[in-house]
Amino acid sequence: MFAEKVLFWVLLAFSLHFFPRTVLTVGTVAPSAGTFGTSPFWLALQFSLAVLGVMLALALFAVTVSDMVADLRHERAVDPLTGVLNRRGFDERAHELLADARNWPISLILVDIDHFKTINDTFGHPAGDAVLKAFGHLLHDAMRQVDVCGRLGGEEFAYLLPNCDAAGAHVFAQRLRENVRRNRFDGLPQSHQLTASFGVASARHGEGLGEMTARADAALYRAKRQGRDRVEVDEKLAKNLVPKA
Repeated sequence: MFAEKVLFWVLLAFSLHFFPRTVLTVGTVAPSAGTFGTSPFWLALQFSLAVLGVMLALALFAVTVSDMVADLRHERAVDPLTGVLNRRGFDERAHELLADARNWPISLILVDIDHFKTINDTFGHPAGDAVLKAFGHLLHDAMRQVDVCGRLGGEEFAYLLPNCDAAGAHVFAQRLRENVRRNRFDGLPQSHQLTASFGVASARHGEGLGEMTARADAALYRAKRQGRDRVEVDEKLAKNLVPKA
């Protein structure tokens, strides 16, 4: 961060300014107290200490404020229950990634927990919250460092995968689906198997996040209609994923 760089250089200057003072005083005859107090050396020393002291205080203040702002931004962008980004944080980060051509191809995966309302109705909302928390951690642990994961609302989550085409996103979603099936979640009986449905779409040049989300949502809805616990890809992309005979 800029404030931390400023603090580094101020501390460096504060440390280095002692060396020329030592060199200038080596071998000189010690003056009387009255003479030393009015000497140019002493005045320059006091001035430099005052200036560097003020700069150091301002730099420390800037770092403190910068850290506070960063913490506030983090709290504003993160869903407190699941630990992944909230809708606002996800959208902001997604727009940044989509605007950078170095991230293309880029794909979106929408994830929805199957029959989540039944979980709340059968086991209670505390159990539902425990499932959401564990589910968010599972998604977060599966992501790469460059990926973005967010909770869009309720039991619906989203992944944005930079430098990943539809085929790669499809493989990633299938792996996630299998991980969800194998996992056992706090708040649910050990015999209860949780599943999730996935919709995949890849970004097209010239479209925004809304258009890509609509295509992924249509694929997700198709996965729900066809029995849940499955991955569906945007219809135009799906043709490219069918193996050739």
